[in-house]
Amino acid sequence: MVHIHKSERNTILYYLLKNGVLTLKKEFVGQHSDTKVDNLKVWMLAKSLNSKGYLNLTFNWRHYYYTLNQDGIEFIKKILGINDDNVKPETHKARNELEGRRERRGRGRGRGRNTRGRTERGGEEAAP
Repeated sequence: MVHIHKSERNTILYYLLKNGVLTLKKEFVGQHSDTKVDNLKVWMLAKSLNSKGYLNLTFNWRHYYYTLNQDGIEFIKKILGINDDNVKPETHKARNELEGRRERRGRGRGRGRNTRGRTERGGEEAAP
């Protein structure tokens, strides 16, 4: 069992409320880069909030991605004693930027191009 001080807990919760997303590398030592709290403490608090249904978890390549859901927003506001006027989440800005990127998808020179009949260097294909 990990003991988390109230000030550390409040730092983590305020960060979660402000950003809506918490990214953790699966390491037990060191400090979390964004909150400057021990990584193990951040991980245990996020794990607890996830089990209570306040966070959604995605795990990929030794990284945990916790996203705050609506129940979690209400819970954190209640714990920190914050009303709607005190915090303006940055997640709306991030979502708007993401939607702008989605519109441009598919117009680049990536893998979607038709490269049949050419080699990587632009020459003719050797044999079919």
